[in-house]
Amino acid sequence: MWRVTDVAWHAGNSDLSGDVAVDQQRKPSRLIAHLFSQHLAFADLAPLVGATPGKVGNVSSQQAQTEARLEERSELFPNVPLHVERLRAMNMDVSLDAKRVVAPSYLPVQSLAARVQVENGRATVRPLDLGFGGGKVVGELSVDAAAANPTSRVNLRFDGVELAAFFRGSRFFDTTDGRLKGRIVLAGTGRSLAQVMGSADGDIVMTMAGGSVSGLIVSLADLQIGSALVLYITGDNRIPIRCAIGRLKFDHGLVALDKTLMDTQKSTLHFDGEAALKTQQLRSKITADTKQFDLLDLHSPVLIEGKIRSPSISLGRKVPIPTPDFGGAKDADCGELTRQLWAAKP
Repeated sequence: MWRVTDVAWHAGNSDLSGDVAVDQQRKPSRLIAHLFSQHLAFADLAPLVGATPGKVGNVSSQQAQTEARLEERSELFPNVPLHVERLRAMNMDVSLDAKRVVAPSYLPVQSLAARVQVENGRATVRPLDLGFGGGKVVGELSVDAAAANPTSRVNLRFDGVELAAFFRGSRFFDTTDGRLKGRIVLAGTGRSLAQVMGSADGDIVMTMAGGSVSGLIVSLADLQIGSALVLYITGDNRIPIRCAIGRLKFDHGLVALDKTLMDTQKSTLHFDGEAALKTQQLRSKITADTKQFDLLDLHSPVLIEGKIRSPSISLGRKVPIPTPDFGGAKDADCGELTRQLWAAKP
């Protein structure tokens, strides 16, 4: 039995401290650790799932090549094989409590507490508690590598996550408000993140009651060019959100948008489409039911197509003709739609 106590060191751009023990009397041997961090760089955790730390931090030549390949192919999920055989080489019981996490703006993780247990090739992260975008994400993750084709599962719940956290650094940050609640229940097989997502079943549900959204986003989505031009010239404004709901339904890596909409005072935006995660291709459209009169409405859906990482945005009509829209659309039944969404089985 080997023990190291009161240890403090740096790994990547992160600091770690705590106690570590290795029990070699057992077969396989067991690692036991209780670790703490006052400053954890989220990029240092990325290689655990085959992702890269990005363009900052301690990037190996192999990780740099992986990131360059993802950018070249406009792909989001790396197809780097995970060394799952290592899960069979040693059992583990490791806890990590990170008081402050530094993460990229699109992934607003603020703190992390987790316990990782590995037993005969089966790894479980339970409990998992993330401070995320001003709210909480709790639940568990697991990878069963006992078989030749590993199975990965995610079961998470989130609440109080600030919508504005995903717009940090953009012109929409100051005019976006609201808190998200939802769940992520997914299961897939494969030896890389790309393979797991390409075979995933389950769903992701998100709801938001109240808040506000950038007037520019709504005007562009609704293609009311008069409002959009005014906002470009005078600046952005806030449009109150009555509700926003959405469900991504996963079926063997094919993702469909189900009952996904945003209801504002100006209009109800409907989001439809699907994505094939095996090819990482997206095809979706945004249409709007207008509630208020607008003199210059293009009456054309917004199309979002291409690779998930860098899709192209275009109009549904080649030569849209501005015509008056007298509005009159009714408010969405937010309460009933939200209940239906939560009642749907993953």
